[in-house]
Amino acid sequence: MPKLEPLPPCPGPKLEAFTDDITKHDFKIIDEVGAGCHSNVLKVELDGKLYAIKLFNHIGTQAFYYNPGGFFCKQRPYNEEWEPLKPSDGVPQNVIDSLLLDSTSFYSECRVFGRLKEVGREDLAIKVYGYIRLDMQDKKVRQPFVDYYNTFKSDFGDAASGENAEEFEEFYVRNMVHGWDYDEPAFGIIKEWIPGPPKVLSEKALGQRFANQLPQLLRNLRNIHKSGIIIQDLKNCQYIDGHLADFSHAWTIPHTYGPEGGVRPRWMFESMAAWDLKCFQDMMDEERGRNEDLGLDVKMPNVTAWRNSEVLGRLRPRAQTYGPFLPFLAYDLYETELRTHDPPFDPGLFDWRAVQKKPSKESAGRVTKRKATTGRGKKRKAKRSKKMEGKDVGGE
Repeated sequence: MPKLEPLPPCPGPKLEAFTDDITKHDFKIIDEVGAGCHSNVLKVELDGKLYAIKLFNHIGTQAFYYNPGGFFCKQRPYNEEWEPLKPSDGVPQNVIDSLLLDSTSFYSECRVFGRLKEVGREDLAIKVYGYIRLDMQDKKVRQPFVDYYNTFKSDFGDAASGENAEEFEEFYVRNMVHGWDYDEPAFGIIKEWIPGPPKVLSEKALGQRFANQLPQLLRNLRNIHKSGIIIQDLKNCQYIDGHLADFSHAWTIPHTYGPEGGVRPRWMFESMAAWDLKCFQDMMDEERGRNEDLGLDVKMPNVTAWRNSEVLGRLRPRAQTYGPFLPFLAYDLYETELRTHDPPFDPGLFDWRAVQKKPSKESAGRVTKRKATTGRGKKRKAKRSKKMEGKDVGGE
């Protein structure tokens, strides 16, 4: 079998293959632990070690299906069946070809984990070991899926044992890999298996555990932005016991819609980073409300991901709080919302060429934090300078 190349085949970060041939490994499926519109997550055993495999469907690898709102392309009615994006949607074919490689769910995750490895910040997300390609025409490749199906096929009764048993088996296996045609290979990413919080914890203990993780998770999100990545659909369910595990919608610089592309405004990635922070703030507010509704005495951290316009309106007037304001941009936002301030880091400024020229754990290419123009940032710096005046420095 030929050696698998790192993916995706386009400029920017890439993810290496875990193995060129899965049949050379002792591969056993333990359980199906999650499913969504883009993928199916399996708990597996590979050569005696537990992993999670996220298997992506055809939409996430072979075609670009999107109904993402006006700032991407012409909006399609919700009652229409989704089809692959095409030039008649208002997007040129060369842009569609590029979006396939930098915006579909499988390639999006490959690029994120490739970038985190480039900048030496794999700690910012769940650990990843590489991607796999499954040629489902090969019976040896299908066998672990058939073996897993056989462990509970009796639950399906006559459908699994009658004259249509083979067709039913094939139908189930196809669904496990989100495939409609064995002629198309299935792609997946092998991730660290994280079982989640201990099941013996009480509801209050679970809430406090998550609350204690929030400050670090916010720092991680800002560092992800600093590395040229936006999440887009940040939610509580994307975290597994303090590890960000889902990047299906994430975009990484360089990108078709990035500042270099000239297809969309230069501030697009900055705006989407702001949306990530607003989503994180919403997540914290929802968690706080949930604890109150359940009567749980959980101490929430004193951190803020994004100040809303009401809070800013009560603050002393500053230059950056006056309009006009640019809008939030998000794939699932269908009403205009204005952002009244900027995120700490603009992912669009990430210098991806510098990182690829000098791969190391240094911060080459990463975005520097915005300098304070007014307000507390400058005042604190001035106070520190005054305190140092007249002090005996260096033992003199």
